[in-house]
This record gives sequence, structure tokens and C-alpha cells, in this order.
Amino acid sequence: MSDNEQIDNEVLEHLLELSKEADTGVEKRAKEYNNFRALNLNLSSDSPIVKKGSEAILNDIQPKMKRKFRKDKFTVSLMCLNSLMCWNEDWNRYITYGRKSGYYKSSSRYNPSSISSVIDVVDAMIECGYLEDHIKGVNAYGDLGGKLSKFRPSEKLINVFGESDGDLKAAVSSIRPHGETIILRDAEGNKIEYNDNRQTNRVRKNLEIINKANGKALLELGGEVINGRLHRVFRGGFDKGGRFYCSGYQMMAPEVRARLTINNEPVVECDFSNHHIRMLYHREKINAPGDLYSLESYGAKYRPLIKMILLISINASSFDNACRAVPGRIRKRINKLFQKAEELKSNGNETALSLQAINKIEQELAMFESVNYDDIKGIAMALKGRHEAISSFFFTGEGNTLQNLDASITEVILLDMAKQKIPCYPEHDSYIVPARYEAELKDAMSKSYFEIMENYSEIETK
Repeated sequence: MSDNEQIDNEVLEHLLELSKEADTGVEKRAKEYNNFRALNLNLSSDSPIVKKGSEAILNDIQPKMKRKFRKDKFTVSLMCLNSLMCWNEDWNRYITYGRKSGYYKSSSRYNPSSISSVIDVVDAMIECGYLEDHIKGVNAYGDLGGKLSKFRPSEKLINVFGESDGDLKAAVSSIRPHGETIILRDAEGNKIEYNDNRQTNRVRKNLEIINKANGKALLELGGEVINGRLHRVFRGGFDKGGRFYCSGYQMMAPEVRARLTINNEPVVECDFSNHHIRMLYHREKINAPGDLYSLESYGAKYRPLIKMILLISINASSFDNACRAVPGRIRKRINKLFQKAEELKSNGNETALSLQAINKIEQELAMFESVNYDDIKGIAMALKGRHEAISSFFFTGEGNTLQNLDASITEVILLDMAKQKIPCYPEHDSYIVPARYEAELKDAMSKSYFEIMENYSEIETK
């Protein structure tokens, strides 16, 4: 074994060991501070409840403000809309904002609502008790690379908008983002400006149709309104990436998404089986052979690891980059498995189904903990041999192009469902609809896949 391989094995073992350690007080505090959403300047609402509440708060705080700005009313409304969304998602969540002079003055495609009065409005709302737990960020007044300041809405602010839960729900459900929905990022993930053309105008128009159709539905989890508005992110060009994203339901684990309701109806989630790997075979005009996430030399228990390494191998730009990306992904998976196991155990539910789930998690944990760097390299090379017909795509960064293809499939599906007036929420290669429309969804998925790939895929119900 080479020195580099020895180091990589030690790093992997160290990562796995770290994942088992309990959070220290510092880690818990960091986790709390990292529970935040950035201040969104592109929100609006036509709700009389929101308008009346925002005006009442503005009238209350104006005597405390050092200066008056033309957009004070707009800024107060934004603070209230952000606070209502934050409260609806997680009462403990912070909202981050910049206190550097001019931080919100620059206007661009991604920040059309340039405003100057954020700091004055925030300070006055804090003084009047509408915002609380204010934490000023390190270097917030100087270096833009420093940490941003944070605040949380107070109970006083929330009470302004609702004498009842019904009023609050109506206020939250009225909030509509209105910023740029077609986002272009560079290789480092930074947003970059672009000029509109026929393609971007078409994509934006189709997304407006989809968001308008879904906006008529009420997406909820346990009675809380969930954001379902979509935007698309392209990476490095409009022929790469382009997937549909949402800051609401897509942040949930699959078992949590299963508890969503649409217009008070239960939901179903259907997905394409072995999606990206099957797409590569179909691009080569070859039918995919059996279970694509299996290897003869490894048992069924290794399937989660094999799937992880195969997908990384398609997305990574080199063999070394692929292998080095796996330990971090394993650590994240182990953390999630620990959390799931603890949740099941803490619920005190000892039904056969619950005990079976805990046993399955513990088996997967044991498998991941036994993996070393040599295993990772061996599986990566074995997969390239197993999928010889598409091996030219391995370690080439082809994933971005595949995302563009699967986004095109998703666009066709969502437009089809919008035409049928069926709300449909994508999670990349899976789709959520009211359970009674499962057959219509699967039909739309099958037709859309064939339209783009000229072949048939396998569709499963999660």
C-alpha cells in the first residue's frame, strides 16, 4: 500500500469515528446558528392581513427610526413576509442579513429590489420588540466575506398577523416570491449575469405556467403551509444542469415528504428507477441490463454503497476525484442513519415494523463502517467494467449534461400535469401528486421520458 493510500484510509477511518461522537456544546451552538434562511428581497403578498399588519408595525416603529427612506413601507413589508415564512418553517430559524453600508443597494437580475433602509428598519423593529435574538456577524460592517448578522421574529410580530391560526395560515399562504427563477451559476457555484434569448424566455414562460398551476394548490405538512414554488439552476451554460429546485419540500427526507398533503389529500411519490445510468444506456441505444446498482462480487447489502460510488463516478471529472469524494458522502450517510435510528428508538415504538427498520439501519451502518479506501477504488473500477457499454462516460463530469436531460423530462411532465390541472411537485427524478392521480402521473412520466430519450424507463412508487 502506498503512503497516499495509507493516508486516505486513515482519513476515512477518522471521518467515520467523528460521525459517532456526540455534539459538543460548541457544535450544538454552531448547529443552532447555522439554522437560517437568507433575507429574501423578492417576496410579495396581496393579503389584506399582511398589508394591515405591516402598516401597523411601520406606524409603531417610525418614531424610533433615525432616518426615513422612500422604501420604508416596502422594507417593513419584506421583514414581515420573511418573518412569517421563517416562523412557518421553524420557530427557531434565524434570518441572516448584511449590515455593511450599501449591501442592498446594488441592483442586478438576481436582486432587482434594491433597498437602502434595511439596517434602520431592523434596528427599529428590534427596539420595538418585533425582532429578537439579534446576533451581529463577525466583520459584518466591513469584509463582505464575514458572517452575516441574524435575527428571529418575536411572538409580538407573529401576533400582529393572526388572531387565529386561520389568519396566520392565510397570511403565509399568500406569500409569493417574485425574483428571477432562471439562475445561471459558474463552476464554483456563483451566480452570473446573462442576456435573455429565445431559450431563456421559453424556459421562464414554461416555469411560470408550472408555478401558477401549482400555486393554486395548498401544500402542507401537519397543517403548516410548505413553499412549493420552483426555480431552475443551470451550471456553466444553458445546456448543463437546469434542474428544478424548491427551498420547501425538497429539504425534507423521503419519509417526511410522504406525510405531505395537497389540498388536504394524501400524496404519492413516483420515481424513475436507476435514472441517470439508464439514460446513459438509452443515449447509446442500448437497453439497460437488470439492476444497475449491483455487482456480482458484492452482496445485496452493499447496494447503497455501490449506488453512491456509481453516481459519483459519473459526476466526477477523474478517477481520483471520484474516490476522494466518497468518504465525505459516506460520513453524511452515516450521520443520517444515526439520526433515523435515534428517532425510531426515541419514539418508543416497538412494533415489528419499527424494529425491522432499526435492524435494517444498523446493518447498513455496519456495512458503511467496514469500508476502506481500497474498497472504494475497487468498486469504482469494477463498476466501470460492469458497465463497459457506457464506460466512456465514467470520470468525465457527464452528470451535468444528464441533469440537463432529466430536467427536460421534468419540464414536459410538469407541463402535462399543469394542463390536466393536477398539482405536481418534482424532487429531481421523482414527483409528488395527490394519491388519486398516481395513474395520471405515471402515464405522464412514461410519455415524457420517451419523448426525450426515445426509449422506455422503469417507474416505481416510493
